[in-house]
Amino acid sequence: MPVSRAKVVANEDWIEYVRPSGKKAWSLQISDIVLVAEYTTNDGPWLDDWFLEFVTMSSDRLYFYHCTMYVDGIYEVQDVLIRRLNAIPQLAGCTEWDSRVLWPPHLVGKPYFEFQS
Repeated sequence: MPVSRAKVVANEDWIEYVRPSGKKAWSLQISDIVLVAEYTTNDGPWLDDWFLEFVTMSSDRLYFYHCTMYVDGIYEVQDVLIRRLNAIPQLAGCTEWDSRVLWPPHLVGKPYFEFQS
């Protein structure tokens, strides 16, 4: 029997993360996004070590969503991010703790997290 995997699905208006069970974990409207970032950890190569983070705002509250960059459907999400926000993840191959903002433009390249020992 094939193993189910988590996946992300996107169109021009929304992004959705679906658990291996088929149950929706989260869904967000692209128009609600206020920040997109990526971060890496030193957990690879045996565990996921590269993640995409979305921050949205609704009713004056911030909401945080993330998914691994190794999830099924991530290339379609990247295509939507390029078209809608002109943002694409760049930390591929990084094997240490790192992070950067991908969008909005005035924050691009700035650290998302401040890592400390």
